[in-house]
Amino acid sequence: MKTRKFLALLAALALTGAATVGAQARTPDAVPKAPGPETDNELEEAQAAIQQLLDEGLDQAWKDQDVQSKLDVEALATDFPDVWAEAVIDYEAGTYTIQYDRGADPARVEAFLGRIEAAQRLRPQLSLVPRAVEFSAAEMETFMGAIRSDWDAWTEKLGLPDMVSMGPDYESGLIIIGTSAEINRDVTGVVGYPAKVEGGQGLTELQLSRWADAKPISGGAALITASSSPSEHPPDCTLGFVWEKHTGEIMGGGANHCVTLSGVTSWYNGTTHVGNWYYYDAYSTTDSMLLRSSPQGGFNPNIWLGPANSTQARMWVKGTLASAVGGAVALSAARSGEHATTVRAINQTFTSAVGTIYPGTVTNCTGCLPGDSGAPWFTSLSSGAGVLAHGQHVGKTAAGYCAYVPVAAIGSALSATIATH
Repeated sequence: MKTRKFLALLAALALTGAATVGAQARTPDAVPKAPGPETDNELEEAQAAIQQLLDEGLDQAWKDQDVQSKLDVEALATDFPDVWAEAVIDYEAGTYTIQYDRGADPARVEAFLGRIEAAQRLRPQLSLVPRAVEFSAAEMETFMGAIRSDWDAWTEKLGLPDMVSMGPDYESGLIIIGTSAEINRDVTGVVGYPAKVEGGQGLTELQLSRWADAKPISGGAALITASSSPSEHPPDCTLGFVWEKHTGEIMGGGANHCVTLSGVTSWYNGTTHVGNWYYYDAYSTTDSMLLRSSPQGGFNPNIWLGPANSTQARMWVKGTLASAVGGAVALSAARSGEHATTVRAINQTFTSAVGTIYPGTVTNCTGCLPGDSGAPWFTSLSSGAGVLAHGQHVGKTAAGYCAYVPVAAIGSALSATIATH
């Protein structure tokens, strides 16, 4: 459609130009009437329309290059797990700083850097900047995984009142463990790996809620666009499930339209900074994205249950389950709360505020609200030991039914898997 419109406008301007040249050699009455702009204003409008189409074409080309650059960077992490550390993306500056382990095998490092150079030559619009650091992501994750697998025991072992976050500092080679208490000390001897505790992080209230959580943040928690008292800023969106990238990093899930419609890339829960927009479904059909916390790993693989601003217990995510028509499913959202319902249809295609959604699962629930976007859809295990992840909320269909995208489709789009406990 844009191509046809563009050609029509070009033809109109070309005919107008031909008429003008002809008028210099013949009398005006002898000039054939061209089916193009008849006034200076119309000519300017046509030129502006052509420029807009050109700009849109350039924008799309840029986006396509941006998408491919992301894929290049993701491939590096997959192909060089022994070298890869992390990629720090600066959208404003248009740079990817790709950090790698300086202590890795020299031949592997050389091959890794060669891939970066090749990707840069193919896509020069983004600057790929290699930077050597102390450890690879795989090494860091080995040690963090041990702590994450028994969070409560390690909290006690480290002599802390709580652990509100944990993440790697690749430059120093340290694991940074956050606590709400004013404690700052080296814990390398306890952890058996270079690590330190940094105090004064997170909320200190004993009573937490969806709207005022503390790191590590749970799925189903409120997401707001700016730091604010929970009572003054109801949820703009809801945190989805917690995801693990193939690099081993833990990130928070959500609906990508929360970013594209608001223009906000840094998200909060009350006054706690949840994370920054890091990765998204470039083709938009799953409307999904990932938030990266700082320090990294500031998410818990469990979800809030109960009403909006719930203070009820949270449940661990134990796995995933494909939805079936007629099957039970529930929504846990920060704006409308928890809803139990059944699946109405699967593998549906429908249009949302940001484009076409596929594959969509439509439910018989109609009580979801703006602010629920990204929220977990799940079923509880009969044993009460946890929940199984079905999908993340994207909104309502035209008929008013609440819908979500299955976790399998999201995982494929984001190169990630559901984090479980």
